[in-house]
Amino acid sequence: EGEGPIVVKAAGLAAGKGVIVCADREEAKRNVTAIMDDRRFGEAGDTVVIEEMLTGEEASILAITDGRVLLPLVPSQDHKPVGEGDTGPNTGGMGAYAPAPVITPEVMEKIERQILKPVLGAMVDRGIDYRGVIYAGLMIDGEGEPRVVEFNCRFGDPEAQVVFPLIKGDFGQALFDAASGSLSPGSLDVADGAAVCVVLASGGYPDAYEKGFPIDGLDEASADDLVVFHAGTTEADPVPVTAGGRVLGVTAIGGSIQGAVDRAYEGVSSITFQGMYYQSEGGEMPVAAILMGSESDRPTMEKAEKVLEEFGVEFETAVISAHRNPDRLTSFVKEAPGRGIRVFICGAGLAAALPGAVAAHTELPVIGVPLEAALNGLDSLLSIVQMPPGVPVACVGVNNSRNAAYLAISIVALEDAGIAAAWHRFREDQRA
Repeated sequence: EGEGPIVVKAAGLAAGKGVIVCADREEAKRNVTAIMDDRRFGEAGDTVVIEEMLTGEEASILAITDGRVLLPLVPSQDHKPVGEGDTGPNTGGMGAYAPAPVITPEVMEKIERQILKPVLGAMVDRGIDYRGVIYAGLMIDGEGEPRVVEFNCRFGDPEAQVVFPLIKGDFGQALFDAASGSLSPGSLDVADGAAVCVVLASGGYPDAYEKGFPIDGLDEASADDLVVFHAGTTEADPVPVTAGGRVLGVTAIGGSIQGAVDRAYEGVSSITFQGMYYQSEGGEMPVAAILMGSESDRPTMEKAEKVLEEFGVEFETAVISAHRNPDRLTSFVKEAPGRGIRVFICGAGLAAALPGAVAAHTELPVIGVPLEAALNGLDSLLSIVQMPPGVPVACVGVNNSRNAAYLAISIVALEDAGIAAAWHRFREDQRA
């Protein structure tokens, strides 16, 4: 029902490429025809599932179990679309990073309580002695609520390439314990920092592509903080050759996600093969965070999103109430520098506690947007400008999220030459 985005999915196994997000019913009809009549995915498309499109941020949770005890691993996030900026058809995954910042400790507790444990409990109730991996592909909405996209019984690819390098404990022993029914509660030690994987694919993937091209530079890409995972390769003399759509996964470990991104692309720059394709933006992290206390604030705050998009500034958006979700807000803000955030834009009405609560937990600049709710927004404006000494919050006009975005851009421009040039051109045009 309705005309909104619709998901068309081949019910069979389609190598991670059988899900198509359609803008409307007509596009959905065309793709159903392509799957069922034109046999785009072969037998996998004998049955088609039509689903609601979930909105939010994706995350992957891998856990091992011995049938009674669950041991979740580091949460991760992969990038399915083949094109830059999450465009183009879905693939098996063009890259991934871990840990996924969207999975705060509070969200992880919900996932275990609402999803993982009930699934394991249901198998126990049915007499199924399941020992192995539970893979949960999730969508986390703006309120931090997890919804299930898919389950699987194997480690995800390329998620495993960023999860495994961060495990410090004896992972082999944990797997043995799971298989033998003696897994201990608790968690494996996790290394500090982050891991990022960039997938190198054959030209044309996920559609038709050629194979057999020599791969050069693998030795140069090897280092203590770099791992090259082989996916679609075959041994040959003198060097391996391409033998699949996704050829290699270059994984880097760094002190932060952005540090791992930079190191991964250094590794990528050493490798060459004919037709090599990868997402140059696949691992870029947001530098601005837009926060609001309620979904009703979104129409106003979307104006800030549009301004940031015009300048090419990467950002993330979250709905977190300072009153209803104080613990989640604290975790979100404290973890922000590690995932690349450089400035916060906070929209709030009435008592307008959100900007001050954010500023209390970060040394990054915070820009408050007073939202009109009562007294024409004067109450929220006064609340924001009267922060105590040492907890500074910049304040723009009532509902003026666009100006908040412009101020955020000027802050980001201090460290980004490309954004600085765009900002300079914008101001020059204004003065002309």
